Amino acid sequence: DNNVELCAVTLSRWIRITGKAVFEKNKELVSHVRENSDIMERFYKKNKNAENIEILGEYKGNKEKIKCRCKIDGEIWYAKPNNLLNGTDCPKCGKKRIIEKNTKTHEEFIKELEEINPNIEILGKYVNNRTKIKCRCKLDGYEWETIPDTLLRDSGCPICGEKRRIEKNTL
Repeated sequence: DNNVELCAVTLSRWIRITGKAVFEKNKELVSHVRENSDIMERFYKKNKNAENIEILGEYKGNKEKIKCRCKIDGEIWYAKPNNLLNGTDCPKCGKKRIIEKNTKTHEEFIKELEEINPNIEILGKYVNNRTKIKCRCKLDGYEWETIPDTLLRDSGCPICGEKRRIEKNTL
């Protein structure tokens, strides 16, 4: 029997191809369906975020971006198939995860700073690494505002720092 029935998943849709000698008459279409099926199978196996991504576009090659939609927040974006296979996630959700990972509580910031520079007292409330915070030097009482990230990179009191530079240059 020359009837060939091929069912394959192409991204988020079922494609049904039925006909006589489909493989002979339309090798390109069959190849395309098989390729889509393989890509989707690999996508669901390799991408840990696959259950949160709805593929809206069709695979047209590894360099051609595919339209995607996040099932969590509805964000629509375009991604290269290879990036999807390598774990690419919704850009909006990805940014949220990075922010959550890099966000510290006030107490966590204070503890980290005490390990790096115990001579700085924090007077303000820690918001994030880029929002200025009021500080006081425990050695000379000088108060200033600075970005928390600079304090965590071993930058301390500007007055003490200037004194160290002067002492170093006079030796």
